[in-house]
Amino acid sequence: MSNQTPRAAVRGIRQTIPAGYVIGRHPSAGDGAAQMIPMSALADALRATGRIVTGTTTGIPGAGTVTNVALALPAQFTVTGSPITGSGTITASWASQSQNYVFAGPASGGAGAPVFRQLVAADLPLPTNSSIGGVEAVAQVAHEWVQYIDTSGVPHLARPAVADLSDTFSDGQLLIGDSSTSGLDKATLTAGSGITITNGHGSITLAATAATPTAPQRTVYASGSGTYTTPANALYLVVRAQGAGGGGAGSGTNGTVGNGSAGGNTTFGTALLAANGGAGGAGTAGGAGGSASGGDINIAGAHGHDAVNNIVNSTNFYGTNWKGGDGGASVFGGAGTSPTHGAGIAASTNSGSGGGGGGGDANISNMVMGGGGGAGGYVEKLIASPAASYPYAVGGTGTAGTNGTSGYTGAQGAEGILIIDAYFQ
Repeated sequence: MSNQTPRAAVRGIRQTIPAGYVIGRHPSAGDGAAQMIPMSALADALRATGRIVTGTTTGIPGAGTVTNVALALPAQFTVTGSPITGSGTITASWASQSQNYVFAGPASGGAGAPVFRQLVAADLPLPTNSSIGGVEAVAQVAHEWVQYIDTSGVPHLARPAVADLSDTFSDGQLLIGDSSTSGLDKATLTAGSGITITNGHGSITLAATAATPTAPQRTVYASGSGTYTTPANALYLVVRAQGAGGGGAGSGTNGTVGNGSAGGNTTFGTALLAANGGAGGAGTAGGAGGSASGGDINIAGAHGHDAVNNIVNSTNFYGTNWKGGDGGASVFGGAGTSPTHGAGIAASTNSGSGGGGGGGDANISNMVMGGGGGAGGYVEKLIASPAASYPYAVGGTGTAGTNGTSGYTGAQGAEGILIIDAYFQ
């Protein structure tokens, strides 16, 4: 190149210079007219001649020395080794950021420098039928499900219909709770007694069938004791218990007559129902009726009748006959009677009534007629919830009083009775 200054060498040149070229002379071309030289070719030639060294500024004629080089970057980077005052390496690395932050442009407004920030709804694309996108939140509504999400990301809620259930059902099947799984099971209704079920397409028909009624079952105990067993399927029991009647007293001369004995007690259950027997006639007095307890209906037995009269050392009534006392009548009737001259007449069998007292002959001095026996008590009860079994006992007859001198015997009282009716559907 000539010794002219660079300004003098290029003075007067008005040619347009392409990018990446310089005006000068290639070192290999020697002195001469100015040329357009590619900068890459010039750099290669200078390296080849040792006039430029990669990474330094030495060897380039007219070049100065480095005194301070620094690198400044945005806050997203961390810079080390800056500044360089002689030689060295400047390093840039990403700065630490909070979790779940992304490097993105401004969240709103116009364009701007990117920063690390959290995502906002506007960062997400709208969903389509074939791609994922942002979806809005929706408040929960009881018994409603998400039916669909539209292309704006808005969920739509609806209460599910029966047609939304994916399972298959047969006619008559229903969903019913199952506590063992805390879920729902498919089941059909089960017909009870006297009910028919017809399962149709989307319908269930219930109908009552005409049940054949079961006749009540009656059990009668006329004597003895034992255990009553409640029939199977019995809904309730009606129990009627009658105590036995007392015997009538005999007749005879004063101080020689026998008294009748008391009738036995009829009971049902353990301390449940008691129909006690009537007392026997004693002398001319009739016996007291038996008591009753435990039932819905409790009726004491009727008192036996006293003898009409007695004769002591009288001679005014010779040829006249005298009547003893009749027995007391139970609710079933059938009381024993006393004739005017003869033995007492017994009460009707199992009526629980008292026997009649013995009659007298007025022609006999000091004759005493016998009093009638008392009737047994009566009890009746409805047992709505029967037990499986019950002990029972039926009262026996009160025996007749024996006759005294020149007299007649009384009559025995009637046995008690126990009647049990069992009722069904």
